[in-house]
Amino acid sequence: GLGVQADALLDLLTEKAGAEIRKREPGLPQEEIMGRARDLSVGALRYYMVKYGRTAVIPFDFEQALAFEGDTGPYLQYACVRAEAILRKAAAQGIAIPDPADPAQAAELLPAFDEEGWAVLSAFLRVPVQVKAAVEGLDLNLVARQLYEAAQAFHSFYHHFPVLQEPDALKRRARLLTVACFARLLRQNLRDLLGIPVPERM
Repeated sequence: GLGVQADALLDLLTEKAGAEIRKREPGLPQEEIMGRARDLSVGALRYYMVKYGRTAVIPFDFEQALAFEGDTGPYLQYACVRAEAILRKAAAQGIAIPDPADPAQAAELLPAFDEEGWAVLSAFLRVPVQVKAAVEGLDLNLVARQLYEAAQAFHSFYHHFPVLQEPDALKRRARLLTVACFARLLRQNLRDLLGIPVPERM
């Protein structure tokens, strides 16, 4: 029964997220802590507000909104950060990362794609359909749900299929392409459709 202004709620979320970051990484500079905390709090609040249908009464839960597991903004941000971390690690090891925008590379790697990799990327094929339905019905939760399903598919893929540890060079490149496509598409969709920033690290 307590109403709060969005700005005040965002400040409280940022403060709470900052405290958690300090607890986990006490040596971080204050500026980096607050930058990460702001991105997390914006993602938490915006996602929490759109994941419900437009007629739902929203009981705001701080712990749930900032959780890294489950149907939350930080869960989606974490999926993107994890994917980008894999790509950075590959680059650091001197492993070439396939370009998602290069059709020739994609055609070469198609035979080595895992079925679960296709499941990750196919989740994004449904985004335009859900955006159209969301606009027509004024229900952004359809878009939020679709991006959440994409993040779930990626987490499942990542846990069951090694990427950098894969001994077969062709399969490793195909999995890296899956990760690169996922990272690019999720970051872009979070930013452009839900206004959710993704920090470099979490």
